[in-house]
Amino acid sequence: MNRSQARDTTTQTRAQIGHDATVHVEVGVSNGLVWTSRWITPVGVPKRFDTYFFLATTGRETQTTLQETEAVDSIWISPADAVQRHMDGSFPLVFPTLKNLEAIVGFGTAAELLDARRDAEIPTTQPIIVIEDGKKKIVLP
Repeated sequence: MNRSQARDTTTQTRAQIGHDATVHVEVGVSNGLVWTSRWITPVGVPKRFDTYFFLATTGRETQTTLQETEAVDSIWISPADAVQRHMDGSFPLVFPTLKNLEAIVGFGTAAELLDARRDAEIPTTQPIIVIEDGKKKIVLP
């Protein structure tokens, strides 16, 4: 999907969201939102999602307000710290969030990350479910 198609898809998604749910985003963004990934639920998983991930910079003084049907807590944390705490078992993350954080850990600064993603081709990611040793496992295609 190229950036033009992404804009068309985003507009269509906003229209769908506006019809089905109330979404409120208020962020003091200095460099605009940068689209970084899109994830779709693996086939066979009953709870469905089609999620877009965005990057942005904001000041350290920015306060968060939870949308409590989607989140139970908020914290400002570096991607590396979030991944490490998840691996230690103290910070549970869902698979798409974990993979997005792992993908950005290696960048030295937010500006470097935003520049790298700003004109990147963004493929849609749809993991698959496999059975290994009798247990379900999520894997990337």
